[in-house]
Amino acid sequence: MPAITEHMTVREAADELGVSTQRVYKMIKDGNLPAVRPWPHSVFIPRDAVESHSNRTAEPITIAECKRYISERTSGRDVRSIGGEDLFDLCFEFINERRTMGLDGSRNWAAAMSTRLVS
Repeated sequence: MPAITEHMTVREAADELGVSTQRVYKMIKDGNLPAVRPWPHSVFIPRDAVESHSNRTAEPITIAECKRYISERTSGRDVRSIGGEDLFDLCFEFINERRTMGLDGSRNWAAAMSTRLVS
C-alpha cells in the first residue's frame, strides 16, 4: 500500500515559510511548490515540499558568494570586466541555483545584485 503524504493548508505553509498566503499561491502558480486541489477553492501542499523549500531558503546570500560564483564561471574574471547583460545572466543563474523565488523575483534579485556588484 502506498504511503500517505501529509499535507498542509496554504495558511500553514505560509506560516512555516514566513511568507504571505499570496506568496504561497504565487509559488504554486510558478511551479515552485507542488499542490493538490481535491475540489474547487481547496489547496493542499505536501508537508515535505514545504519543509524542503524552508531548508533551501534558510541562509542569507552574500555579495561575496555571488562574486565567487561568477569568478568560478568566468575563469577568474573581475565582475567589473563583465558586460551588463552577461553579469545579469550570471546573477540570475546563481540565484536560481540557491533559491526558489519565481521568475519575477529572480529577475529583480539578479538586476539588483548585478548593479551592486559593479558599484
